[in-house]
Amino acid sequence: MAGPPRVFVLLADWGNTIAGFLLMGAFLWGALIYSVGMKSLVAPEGGPNEFALKWLQFFFCSEGVFYAFAELFMIGIMANTPPEFGGGTVGCMQFAILMAGGIFFSFSGLAIPPCITNVTYLFNTNSCNLSNPPTPYVWNAVAHYGITCFMIGTAIGFKGVLAAPKDKFISPFWGCAMYFLGAWTIGIFKFWGPVLFGGLNEFDLTAPAITWTLPWWFALVGAFFLFLGAIIFGIMNGSFGKIGSNSAPQPQPNPDMEKRAKSLAEHHGAICCTV
Repeated sequence: MAGPPRVFVLLADWGNTIAGFLLMGAFLWGALIYSVGMKSLVAPEGGPNEFALKWLQFFFCSEGVFYAFAELFMIGIMANTPPEFGGGTVGCMQFAILMAGGIFFSFSGLAIPPCITNVTYLFNTNSCNLSNPPTPYVWNAVAHYGITCFMIGTAIGFKGVLAAPKDKFISPFWGCAMYFLGAWTIGIFKFWGPVLFGGLNEFDLTAPAITWTLPWWFALVGAFFLFLGAIIFGIMNGSFGKIGSNSAPQPQPNPDMEKRAKSLAEHHGAICCTV
């Protein structure tokens, strides 16, 4: 294969980087509202005021759009990447899953994830009164669907680089590790942990999904990992100008694994996943 078009690599790298930055903004903004209770962002009756809500919606919707945009081009990259480096059918399917996650997350700013207090509400079509006007519980589960796609996709990618060299931080292994840590930190602590601790009872305003505020900070850490993963691959691919080109991996001598790692970097970390 001739390799993916350069423009695809640039669009994927920049899309993932911008999305990671916006996701950090989303969780930081949410932490300031729900955990810190910053007066300028909280309404008198509780919850975000109109200004805070609009920015929260912007952050969550836009990061999802950028992730879906980036993964679309990653599918194109995988289609031009040899199967032995994670491309081909498996690579395309992997990033299709991640693109679906981005699409789900692009709607998350319009939904109310705390409506999902336990797993029985994931596909419930009754109305959740936390939203105004009330909307079906299943609609408010889009963020849970999205992070699940991210967790699956990044797990597939991380499994593929377990044998890759680990001696350099700017490398496919650590790039994939950051994506994996980011998606699973957010998934476990922000979304699925509170839901699983909610038991199987009827909707409860005291459920962990509503009352726990610490998960916002865990999610911020997870978003930072995702952002860092995008930075690692952007540097390897020379997508950030001189910083990237100066820091890109140099050709290695003979060992097969090092040669494989170099090829992975040239194909945008082909077997790595992103969110």
